[in-house]
Amino acid sequence: MKTSKVTAYELFRDTNLITDNEFIKNSLFEFVYVGEISNQMVDNRVFTNVDLLIGPEEAKFLLKLNVRNRKMKDYHLNSLAKDMSSESNWYENKSVWIFNAQPISFDVNGYLINGQNRLSAIIKSNKILIVKAFFNTDSETFKVYDTGKNKNATKILDLMSISDPSKAANIVKLHNSVTTGKGFSENVVKQSRRSIPNEDVYYGYLNDPKVVKSIQFVKKRCQGANKVLDSTTIAGYHRIFSDKSEGDANEFIEKLCNGLGLESNSPILALRKRLLRHKNGDRYHLTSKTITKLTLYAWNKFRLGEKTMHLTLPRDFNGEVI
Repeated sequence: MKTSKVTAYELFRDTNLITDNEFIKNSLFEFVYVGEISNQMVDNRVFTNVDLLIGPEEAKFLLKLNVRNRKMKDYHLNSLAKDMSSESNWYENKSVWIFNAQPISFDVNGYLINGQNRLSAIIKSNKILIVKAFFNTDSETFKVYDTGKNKNATKILDLMSISDPSKAANIVKLHNSVTTGKGFSENVVKQSRRSIPNEDVYYGYLNDPKVVKSIQFVKKRCQGANKVLDSTTIAGYHRIFSDKSEGDANEFIEKLCNGLGLESNSPILALRKRLLRHKNGDRYHLTSKTITKLTLYAWNKFRLGEKTMHLTLPRDFNGEVI
């Protein structure tokens, strides 16, 4: 990786900021950059584009130019800092932070108009990262930058142009929460969102073709899915059960959705009755955690060939899938 040094004065020399005495005083501050510096003339204005190595000191320097950004949101800042600090589950000695082409940007006056959260997170995490930087852009572009909105897992998958990214992301999360056992300490949906980084959703989807197969199966074979549970959750259970047997998963999920061909003592029918009561009854409510446990318990009975008229969870059931 080729690196070189460049002064702050050289980066900002085509902006109006170089007329500021205070900036001139600090302009010998140096940055390390990767690759080459690109200078492009458009409509008599020079745009500078470069990949900088940004650590806490560089971030503090650049944030002095943050004069008109929106108020930062603590949850977003903490989320970015956590991603920068957390070790990747997919690549050794790398963080879960994913480098992308969205730059931090400075306008014609040299003021920061996009990137305050990332720069602040670098300070908070005490990391040094490669950050794309763009200088001398139009001040009005500030209006269209999304400077404070969290890029959640759904948005990351959406950038991959996959169909129904929200469904795919939630299936990956549900599969993770059950297979790791993290989904049973409290509400499954809330727990899974906190326990899996966006990077794991991204690479989990890329490396798991069964997610798409589960979505397609429910769409084609489970027309009554939404009468029992939402189709995303149903597809998530299909994905979980496919780890044990794809054929059994197909039969279990299809019969759970349409209710056809079920004997009176089938655990699938017992589960279906409880889910329908939950779906339609005003006074009967099951938590997400209980629904998941009931579904896994009914699956285990189905796999073992056991019969039951009423599905009651044992107190010691830990969510193991057989």
